[in-house]
This record gives sequence, structure tokens and C-alpha cells, in this order.
Amino acid sequence: MYQTDPSHFKSSKLLNSYVVIVAIGALFTLNGCSGGGSSTTAPEGIAGSWSGFAFSSSAGEGILTLDIIEFNTRDTFDQIALSNGMYSSSISGTWIADFDGDFSDQGGTFFGSNSDGTYSGVLNPITGFGCPTDFSWMIIDGNLSGDFTSFDCSVEQEGDFFLANIPETQIRDIGGVYSGTIITSFGGQGTVTLDITQTGLNFSAGMTANFLDSEFDLSGTFVGTIDGDTLQMKFFSNVLTDCPYSVTGTVSGGTSESITGSFFAFACSENIFGEFNISR
Repeated sequence: MYQTDPSHFKSSKLLNSYVVIVAIGALFTLNGCSGGGSSTTAPEGIAGSWSGFAFSSSAGEGILTLDIIEFNTRDTFDQIALSNGMYSSSISGTWIADFDGDFSDQGGTFFGSNSDGTYSGVLNPITGFGCPTDFSWMIIDGNLSGDFTSFDCSVEQEGDFFLANIPETQIRDIGGVYSGTIITSFGGQGTVTLDITQTGLNFSAGMTANFLDSEFDLSGTFVGTIDGDTLQMKFFSNVLTDCPYSVTGTVSGGTSESITGSFFAFACSENIFGEFNISR
């Protein structure tokens, strides 16, 4: 398998570190506290899919998507707080950051908690190339607004974001196992299988590709987002020195039964590209 260009790899690591920070910032916005009164019903939470603008001090402007799961956690103190329109909760989910330049793009998971309408926690990258990031956010006028800062990094990164809620009815279902053909400039034609797990706008997939010459076989992880019928993905091999890939796909069929697309390697010493056609 072709290997990554070390100079590009170093640049990719720095930018990915910042991306992680950006995503974390977005994670911390809450859907606002309601006013005072005697109501014992907690305000509407922030569970769901969010997408919008993000800025990173190292990667510049980009698009950040979050799929958030929220769990209310009530105890004796919470029952008192509820009368004032406050409640406590924990959050977790997935994030994808897509910036101008493949080196900066990343994705991963996050976890955190809500305290008096402010969410805070840690975002972790799905690969070992990024840095963990602290994030904080709030809900302002129905939008999720926040900031982030990385830690345990050689270069500290900062950023902020502003995201809108995307209704579930506007998100196409692509989860499941797909198989089909793949053609690459290095291995010729082969077979490929993707097992897609979707959390909302975001998804991840385990991939295995087999060629006539097993030297070119690939396996690894996709992370990406869906926007209408269009998929934007990044592929990271299980072999860390292999080249990462930028992938674009189109979903077709009323029930998302097939995906076609193309890809190319970046941060790589070789010009590698190809296309695929898979069905569920």
C-alpha cells in the first residue's frame, strides 16, 4: 500500500487537532432555560441533529455537524431547580467537521453535561491524529452557539460555531450493509463492503475492499455527513501509514438502495483515485 508523505502527515495532524477543538465548542449549547414559575416540566432539550458555520484558528471556516443524544438526570436538587425552569442532563453523540482542505477534516464522538443551561464536555477524534477538546455551548434564539479549546496538544487551538437544528424528516436514512464493486488506479477492480451506522446527519462505516492482488486490499473506517442525496466522507485505513481518502457519493432509489461515488487520496506520495458502486 502506498504510504503517506511525512511532511503532509505532520500538517494534517496539526490541522486535525484544531478541528477537534472546533467540534467541541459546538457541543456546548443548551436549548435555553425557561422562565420562573411553578411548572415541573423541564424545557425542551437539544437532542437531534445540528449543522452550520464553524471557525477554527488553524483550519479557517468550515461546516460542523452534531448529532446529540440527551438524558435528563433528576435528583432532589433537580426537583427544586425545575420550579425555576432549570434541569440537569448528560449529553453524548457524534461530530463531523468539514473545512476548506482535506487535512483539516475530522470526526469523532463527544460527551458532556448541562448545568443551568450551559453544556460543557470533551470531544474526542475518531482517529489518533487529533487532540481532545473542551467545549461549551448554549441555545440562543433557537440556534446552538458555542466555542472550544483543545488540550494535551503541542499547539493549542481555539474556535467557535453557530448551528441550526435540522428536522429528522429532512434526513435520509442510509444505515445498513452495502456491497458492490470498486475500481482504483492502483489495484484495478475489486469488491467492497460497507456497514454504515447513522446517527442523524452523521454516519460512520467499517469498510473492507478486496482485489485480485491481495497486496492492495483495504480495510478501515469512513466518517461522513449526508446532505439531501449527497454524501461527503473521509476514509482512514486501519494501517496508520496508508493514505487517507476524500470521498463523494450520491444516494439513489426511493429507499436509499444504492450509492455511487468517487474518491482520491490526499497527504499521499502517489496520485491515487477511483470510483465505486454499491447497493443495500
